[in-house]
Amino acid sequence: MAIGSSRRPGTSTPSGTPRRSGTRPQGAPVTSATRTPDGQGYWILLANGGVDAFGDAALLGSPVNQTGGLDPATAIFATADGQG
Repeated sequence: MAIGSSRRPGTSTPSGTPRRSGTRPQGAPVTSATRTPDGQGYWILLANGGVDAFGDAALLGSPVNQTGGLDPATAIFATADGQG
């Protein structure tokens, strides 16, 4: 997936206008990410169950704080059609 072009490690140049859905709660570390089937977006999963959507990834909801604080959310996967 090409979100930008890399010139050297740690830098990038944007390609297009990013579209962001969702919000990232403060202090919730990212634990996993997956791209959309067409490669034009991605979802990130936060340890508290929150999901952020970027590019053409649809924000389909997220089970924020459904883990009871005991076990962090650790993996996210996309369906073949990108709808769940």
